Amino acid sequence: MGRVGADTWGQRVLSELRAEDLTVVGVADPDAPTALMTKERSTPRCGIPQWPASWLAFAVVCP
Repeated sequence: MGRVGADTWGQRVLSELRAEDLTVVGVADPDAPTALMTKERSTPRCGIPQWPASWLAFAVVCP
């Protein structure tokens, strides 16, 4: 389950998922941009995920 914004990045994510033969259902959120998560590698065995705040599309995913 995930969520994307109705922006260029969101369309790219959906396109890549469909290219992998995954079924994509739903509508992109026009009110929230697609987020980009990065992972800072502090040690070879440990990574620290980082992403911006709650106004991004993935932050409002509801089951």
